[in-house]
Amino acid sequence: MTTPTGKKLDIQKEAICLSLKLGMLRTRRRVDTAMIQTDAEPEMVHVSKDILESVQLQAVAQYRGSITRYLKARCLPSPFRSGVYLIRLPLVEEVMKYLEAAEVRDRELVAAFIEFYEGVYAQRHADDNAMRAKLGSLYKVSDYPTPQKVKDTFQFEVQLLELSTPGSLRTIDRALYEREAAKMQNVWEGARQQITQVLLVEFRKLTARMSEKLREVGPDGRPKTFRDSLVGNLQEWLDLFEKRDLSNDEELTKLVNQARAMVSGLKPEVIRESESLKSEIAEEMQKITAQLDQAIVERPGRRIELDEEVPA
Repeated sequence: MTTPTGKKLDIQKEAICLSLKLGMLRTRRRVDTAMIQTDAEPEMVHVSKDILESVQLQAVAQYRGSITRYLKARCLPSPFRSGVYLIRLPLVEEVMKYLEAAEVRDRELVAAFIEFYEGVYAQRHADDNAMRAKLGSLYKVSDYPTPQKVKDTFQFEVQLLELSTPGSLRTIDRALYEREAAKMQNVWEGARQQITQVLLVEFRKLTARMSEKLREVGPDGRPKTFRDSLVGNLQEWLDLFEKRDLSNDEELTKLVNQARAMVSGLKPEVIRESESLKSEIAEEMQKITAQLDQAIVERPGRRIELDEEVPA
């Protein structure tokens, strides 16, 4: 069972909000259902088409995916809109330096795509246009805006936000200020519960996977090898825990320390060379996973399902 620690942790003083907007061109368009031959009722049919194929655009999307993964590994969910993260103050400098470098690389990738798209736009009326051949009667010249308009769809906006009840309200209407302060306190308490769930689920995925992979055997009955990242991912998560943690949760901290004591400093090859050590770690991770399962069920707040799979 997870329990809060005795110390009071003020999220508003320990963390700041980071907003990241990553806009980009969408290449999927709706298709007029009148062009589709079917006996289904029109309102039941939804069809779309891809108007563009570009390895350059795919490179932008993949790079931005790596940015999101980096942030999810260091930041925590905020109670606000998608794209707004909570980041503890000790990590702000590191994350901002990463984003500054990432923006430079992102601009380079976007520029490469725009160069490619200029050729697509110039050929939009040509009969031998590759997309015209692929889309046939669904091809529409109007689906292709000017390169400048396409360039304008790409956004990379980073902003740090400090959110609290406006202090000026106190001098205008003290009762209103107190009501708004109470609302904000409830928002941050809900955020703390959500953060706890996120950390529990993240941790549980890593310990469960390690327990499973260290016990895995092949068709011949011999132990299967595992990737270095199996150990590295857990060690990185444990190393970042204190810098990220806003949960104020005693039981979670205890389980983190147990896992750290077991794998801290261990090289993957050392684990591979010792079946007894491998078995010991797998058993310990299984025990921690069971305790995390119980904590996830008992902890208040909505259940969090992360959309990122943990790599092997």
